[in-house]
Amino acid sequence: MAITPIAPVDALTQIVGPGQAGAPKQADFAGWLGDQISGTDTRIREAETEVRKLALGEADNLHQVMMSLAKAKTSFELTVQVRNRILEGIQDVMRMSV
Repeated sequence: MAITPIAPVDALTQIVGPGQAGAPKQADFAGWLGDQISGTDTRIREAETEVRKLALGEADNLHQVMMSLAKAKTSFELTVQVRNRILEGIQDVMRMSV
């Protein structure tokens, strides 16, 4: 009785590339953090634009303005909390005795 080996899945090899099917993707924290900060900035600018339009009478949908403000606020609070956790981690490392 002959045992045949399992053939690699061609679709996965085409998507990932040969030799990288099992390689884990490296996390880029600096890139992620930069994306989150720029996203927060974009949401805040959008909210400011919506409020300006509402004040000038150009916006009719108050609900959309409030949703934009809520998204900007939540995004900003998340960014501040991530910053606080990073600072706490740095302070913990500085307090360690070597």
